[in-house]
Amino acid sequence: MSWEWIPCYWQPILVEITFSHVTDWHDRLCLGMGFAMARKSIVQWIVCGLVAAAGGQASAQMESTAEPQYSQPSGSSEAFDYSAISPSEALHLNTPMRFKPIIGIEIGMISMHRAAPDSFTFIFDQGGAPLMNMNEMQGGAGNGLDSKLHLYNLFSDCKAIDVEMRYFQVSNMNFDQNVSATTPVIPVFFNAIPADPVNVNQVIYDSNIRSYEANLVARTPWRASLLGGFRYFEVAEDFVIWDNIAQPPEEVRSLTRNKMAGAQVGGELVAISNAHAKVWGSFKWAAMHNDVGGNAVAINPATDDFIVSILSGSTTTHLLDFELAGSLNITRSLSVYGGYQGLAAYGVGLVTSQSRESRIFLPTNPIVFDDTQWHGFKLGMVATF
Repeated sequence: MSWEWIPCYWQPILVEITFSHVTDWHDRLCLGMGFAMARKSIVQWIVCGLVAAAGGQASAQMESTAEPQYSQPSGSSEAFDYSAISPSEALHLNTPMRFKPIIGIEIGMISMHRAAPDSFTFIFDQGGAPLMNMNEMQGGAGNGLDSKLHLYNLFSDCKAIDVEMRYFQVSNMNFDQNVSATTPVIPVFFNAIPADPVNVNQVIYDSNIRSYEANLVARTPWRASLLGGFRYFEVAEDFVIWDNIAQPPEEVRSLTRNKMAGAQVGGELVAISNAHAKVWGSFKWAAMHNDVGGNAVAINPATDDFIVSILSGSTTTHLLDFELAGSLNITRSLSVYGGYQGLAAYGVGLVTSQSRESRIFLPTNPIVFDDTQWHGFKLGMVATF
């Protein structure tokens, strides 16, 4: 008899019940292949064969390690009410609901701070006294959208395998400050200084990040998950030294754009999961090819023409992404979440590093790569159904 009519998440349970009455491993293997042939799936043939050969040992191990257990009370004729379990909790329990297709949607906001640049004094008064250092330019927090789509048990032939897609962006991690000076000053920009002191009035350093990722997630019965997938990450920065006292106003400006794409792996561990709350931590590592472009623009006071230097380069960038978060259930399918997230990138073309190392009078400059970090918190809501 074909078992195509049986819902996909009940089929592993039916296989295990059938095998519990067959003791010889060879007979179990043949029986599993018979089920798979009825399914007409090579993947199911392999999976059922392996489950059959292992017998009930894997199931028994799951039952001994995945807790709490939800089963029908002894002597009761009533079926257990699985609807009392929230969908997110059911994913970590040894019940048929563990293999049920579930959709999870997260939507919220994320706020992050940028790490301060390396120390480099770049504004002096006319006597050579320092007025501003780059390590003062950490700036304020940037904010943006945080969203995730989680498709649990998407593949009928591969149980406890999920698809996870996440997008977030953080904009306007901005330092914007006036220079405290009563007389004209001397700014250092791309290893050049103006022919005469200038009335620098404002310094702006702005950073924005954007992240896209898509992962396959394998859940285990021990509240742990492993993942692997693709990640795209952008870092955009602008650096401006502005003189709005001059007539007309003058500025020197530089920008860099990092565009990274590559593979990532990681994992998640659920520390607490019950009918009311969930606490988890995750870690990801991505290795990506980074193409960087940019430019620096200044004015030649002798001719009033623009001086432009093109910045370009590429490297392999490593990104570490770690998170500690928790959620609190409002209803069976709706919860609120909050947590801390940190990012560390190794091999990024920061605009402040270019001004420190490159030269404005060269038509082209290779990108100088540096390390940086971002960290902050996120808040939002999760719906699972």
